[in-house]
Amino acid sequence: MADGTTRPLSDDETADPRLLRDGRRIFRLDNLISQSPGTRYDVELNGKRFFPTGYWKTDQRQMPRLLKSERVEARANSLAYVRYLDDFPVFAMTNAWTDTAIAGRPGDKVYLQPRG
Repeated sequence: MADGTTRPLSDDETADPRLLRDGRRIFRLDNLISQSPGTRYDVELNGKRFFPTGYWKTDQRQMPRLLKSERVEARANSLAYVRYLDDFPVFAMTNAWTDTAIAGRPGDKVYLQPRG
């Protein structure tokens, strides 16, 4: 919401996100911790300190930028990344090639091996 509060989508909003008004955005919380080797350091958010159980996905130099952008939220005993639905617009794939099921002829397919 514009005031920073969050709430689940209603059933109607889930069915038709265009019902959202007043700058409201759909988001989900995503993991900020990785099992792959990376960096480990304390992060403070809203007066509470967090240390990863694995490794932060964001290095120590970039974490303040992420915090300042208000894209981090406390979740249980860890931090999560706020990922908005409109961060990466996508579209449905509609290019189905239904005519290639039998490659234009019945029977076994014949493959050519390149020369050289």
